[in-house]
Amino acid sequence: MIMSDRGRELLAAWEGVRLKPYRCAAGKPTIGVGHVMSKEEQIGYANGISQDVAMRIFRDDLRPVERAVE
Repeated sequence: MIMSDRGRELLAAWEGVRLKPYRCAAGKPTIGVGHVMSKEEQIGYANGISQDVAMRIFRDDLRPVERAVE
């Protein structure tokens, strides 16, 4: 199963999209739609990301979940 574009839009709107790095409730470095950053990403995304990059990361993060549902 692959989430539709509309489904991703709704989920991103519900979760929120943050283009600058922040610490999530668990204290982990996060960006975009709840993406926990690796050490390399913390360096590369230190100044923030675009909406397009946020949505690409979000799609990548959804892939394992989509495969699990299948």
